[in-house]
Amino acid sequence: MSVQDQSRKFERALGLLALGYLFFVVYGSLLPFEFKPMPFSTAWASFMAIPWLNLGVEQRADWVANLLLYIPLGFLFCACLVGRSRRGAVIFVGLALAWLFGSVVAAGVEFTQLYFPQRTFSLNDLSAEIVGTLLGAVSWLLFGARLQNLLQAIHYGGKNARYALLLGYALAYVALALFPFDFLLSLDEWQATIAQKAGWLFSPSCSNRCWLSLLGEILVVSPLGALAFGSRRSSLVAAGVTGLLLGVLIELLQLTIATGSSQGVSVLTRGVGFMLGAGAMRYARDVDWQRLRPWVRGTTLLGLIPYVLMVAWLNHWFVRDWLSLQAGLARLPGISFMPFYYHYFTTETNAMLSLLRQFGLYFPLGVAVWAWCWADKNHSANCGWGLPMLGAALLASIIEGGKLLIPGHHPDPTNILIAAFSVGTAAKLAHRLATNPISLMPASAHVNVPFSATEVTAVATAHPTWTAYAILVVGLGGACWGAVTFPV
Repeated sequence: MSVQDQSRKFERALGLLALGYLFFVVYGSLLPFEFKPMPFSTAWASFMAIPWLNLGVEQRADWVANLLLYIPLGFLFCACLVGRSRRGAVIFVGLALAWLFGSVVAAGVEFTQLYFPQRTFSLNDLSAEIVGTLLGAVSWLLFGARLQNLLQAIHYGGKNARYALLLGYALAYVALALFPFDFLLSLDEWQATIAQKAGWLFSPSCSNRCWLSLLGEILVVSPLGALAFGSRRSSLVAAGVTGLLLGVLIELLQLTIATGSSQGVSVLTRGVGFMLGAGAMRYARDVDWQRLRPWVRGTTLLGLIPYVLMVAWLNHWFVRDWLSLQAGLARLPGISFMPFYYHYFTTETNAMLSLLRQFGLYFPLGVAVWAWCWADKNHSANCGWGLPMLGAALLASIIEGGKLLIPGHHPDPTNILIAAFSVGTAAKLAHRLATNPISLMPASAHVNVPFSATEVTAVATAHPTWTAYAILVVGLGGACWGAVTFPV
């Protein structure tokens, strides 16, 4: 595929992604779709009198969530209109149109919410959405080219893909650590919440399953240790100290977030996680992974049983006595199959945590699918998307169906979609990380990746494909357990 074809393919993907995200914004803004008809004149009069609310600490996260929701929209609109052009007129017109279109979408959504009484509308929401669109459009101008280079690195696979993915992971980790960005704005607000959210060793919110959360913190941060201290010349002590300093910074910032919690033990877990990631990276570099091919499929089959039991346990299968089959089926008519329906009835933080938990739970299954295909020397390690996603959907359907029989819990059909997406993503990423980039790169291509050209050449001459596989399993695959209880 020529460079021009690659560029056109990327532009088409951007357009489809922009349309898809636009649909997601409108869909999420109108949930749960309880329509109440009213005359247009009445709706218009209400819209003209849209109030400006005096938001307290409790509503601040919702305002920030609206802002964050529209940042990707402005980013994608500007990407479609401007691309990589550096002509001043194109940039100015593209930025203005992206902002205008995003603002029109925001106003249209707020007006439409008048017909859905469960939704609230205010000038606060509208202002957040307009500002978010502008921030997103400007972000494309500042970081769009860098992001495109990272995506190209992941697409071509190999060592560059590994570092690009870990860099993206690091940015996501920092962002999620501060989510939902509802910062306290006064000393009075801070004094009113500090007693309920902080502890020198354990926070008041650290429950009887706190050990699981702490294990999650260790595994989630370990890829950052692999990224920063994975070379043989790096010191494990330096990795641990850096993790401790990162932990101190994050826990201090958690004190400034209304919905955050801070505890001293989380500083230690991040130090341990950095050392674990750095040590795993060093170990992976010295292993000849191709010699393990004959044992991969057997190990995968043996690991499948404890994995399924773990998924069932984390979904509360073994917590209490089950209901009878008849009683469980009687609950079925009350279950909503509308995607993301139950996410609407909780806080932004809990909704994000739920999504991350389910994504992290099924991610190792995608890695296992890829490893199964890689173990066959006569076939490509790329198993495609269809069958892995179908298998994940089947497993998630069984897990969610079992919740009908568990008192105090209910199935969420959205988790089936998340499971399928997670497994498909994991299988594809694993294939990319273990792919020789030279075999995928067009002969005439010059990929401006954010790493040195010598690293690309090294991929074709050493043993990077299996090292990348090891880092994937230890870093991303291991971090998935942590995503189940990642504290934000």
